[in-house]
Amino acid sequence: SSSGRVGTSAGLNQFSSNAGQGPAPPLESKTSNTPEDVAREMEKEVNALLEESATANVENKPDLALDRAKKAAQKERKLGKHREQHQLMDQMNIDLTYAVCFNLAAQYEANEMYPEALNTYSLIVKNKQYAQSGRLRVNMGNIYFKQKPPRYP
Repeated sequence: SSSGRVGTSAGLNQFSSNAGQGPAPPLESKTSNTPEDVAREMEKEVNALLEESATANVENKPDLALDRAKKAAQKERKLGKHREQHQLMDQMNIDLTYAVCFNLAAQYEANEMYPEALNTYSLIVKNKQYAQSGRLRVNMGNIYFKQKPPRYP
């Protein structure tokens, strides 16, 4: 029953009287902590550590990059165990595992910790779940070449 005047419809006037009440209350936090939710949060933490590690490497902070890479690997292992314990193996993120392992190997290499880098690269190459991981043999060859004196397998 609008008479043609602006702002007189039933839906608009109810809000205009509440204009001085202040901000809306904060959203309720999610209280449900199902195993899936916990796994999702753990995965976000691993991704954040992975990004911090890569950013530190770009900013030429190899020690910080290695520290974050190690923490990401540790959290990723905890995530895998959590998924195993709660029968969530179908949600396993193989790309995240690959990214964490590759980043760790790259950070070892950046810190000139060649034996650790070679070991991590070889774990990736030997795992048949990672497609195209054989390309990392080039990285391994570069490490063998960098070592003084060069030690080839």
